[in-house]
Amino acid sequence: MQVTPHARERALPQVIERSTHRIVVEEFEGETGSYEVSYTVKGTREGFAGEEVVRDPAAR
Repeated sequence: MQVTPHARERALPQVIERSTHRIVVEEFEGETGSYEVSYTVKGTREGFAGEEVVRDPAAR
């Protein structure tokens, strides 16, 4: 998981909880702030761990 803050001031977000249902982000070391974040989540769907990764869709 990758979290990117969008703020004019210093922002130190950290993911403190993650699951298949939610992501919880808090400021690092008690800092405070209010800003938007973008996030990217990469994972493997349950039941697909043994499947081959398709790197070039045209090759299918």
